[in-house]
Amino acid sequence: MFDHLYTGLARRVNYKVLMAIPLVATALLMAFTLLNGIQLGMDFKGGTWMDIITDSKLDSSAVNSLSADLTAAGLEEPRISVGQDIESGKTKVSIATGSVINKTVMESIVTRYIPDLRDIDVATVPMAEKPPGTLEFKLSSRLNEPVHLEYSDGLLKITALDLNEEALESVLKYSLGKDYDVTLQKKNFNLKEVGPTLGETFRRQGQKAILISFAFMALVVFVSFRVFVPSLAVLQAAICDVLIAVGCMSIFGIEFDSASLGALLMLIGYSVDTDILLTMRVLKEKRSDVDAAMDEAMKTGIMMTATTVGAMAVTIFVTTFLIQIPTLNTIATVLMFGLIGDVFTTWWTNTGMLKWYLSLPRHAGGKKSKFNIFKD
Repeated sequence: MFDHLYTGLARRVNYKVLMAIPLVATALLMAFTLLNGIQLGMDFKGGTWMDIITDSKLDSSAVNSLSADLTAAGLEEPRISVGQDIESGKTKVSIATGSVINKTVMESIVTRYIPDLRDIDVATVPMAEKPPGTLEFKLSSRLNEPVHLEYSDGLLKITALDLNEEALESVLKYSLGKDYDVTLQKKNFNLKEVGPTLGETFRRQGQKAILISFAFMALVVFVSFRVFVPSLAVLQAAICDVLIAVGCMSIFGIEFDSASLGALLMLIGYSVDTDILLTMRVLKEKRSDVDAAMDEAMKTGIMMTATTVGAMAVTIFVTTFLIQIPTLNTIATVLMFGLIGDVFTTWWTNTGMLKWYLSLPRHAGGKKSKFNIFKD
């Protein structure tokens, strides 16, 4: 199925034309990105997140009403996603806004739709009599964390940051000399705020991480191959893959946040993998076998990329329609854009650059490449 891919394509289109197409496409995508811009995620511009695990069900009308209430309260671009928590099987609600908002205000709005919010663990224990005043100290000491007790109408309420039902039952039996039935409700929401200044710091560090990754990647490639043009071909493919992914993020409105940053860093590794494969296969062959070597490398590389793209497509489908995991969805989407771009930057541009390099006079006449690190 994938035999003679490159030679078949090169017979129809001049390899120099093929070499130029991805470069032109990358330039156009970059021009669009500069004009359209790219949205910054809340990791990098500041904002507020709230993740809730609840038994309550939110239909589309409730989500729209909640969004309207958040907007009326002055929150910038509130986004709400409803899915299923993998571990508990309960409903997972994620709320994100570009505004930094007080936790109490956020809770007061959300509790209209999800009344069972808990930011600490709560345990209830039926007791006929009020426990001794020393029980709070004993529980705090044995559980190694601050514990607060409230007793009312035959029910003891125990609150702490992290409670374990079995451990709590054991400590109560040891302290009071009786077995008690404990009903534990775990913390079910988490709220995180990132200020604009901290977000800008994160963004600068992320950009620096990409530049450092490229610098080290370029150093390794140039040290390995020791000749400029083939090394440049590997480097340009990685740069173009990242730029293509960024351009697609701008087109489809995908935010630049910690998830997409991670995907871009992963993409550098994926890109170099296929380009190293191509360069090593070609430079080990004699001049007359260059096209055959490219066919062999392209067959292997396309199968590798197709497998990964297929896995990313499945991940996108699952995290969009079955289980809401925005972070994983973003990573898979950005990676898929970059890997599709890599098919063209590697097998059109990189192959063209290598073919042009090996056609220079010093490589003519079937002589082997001067890359003495590749020995049969």
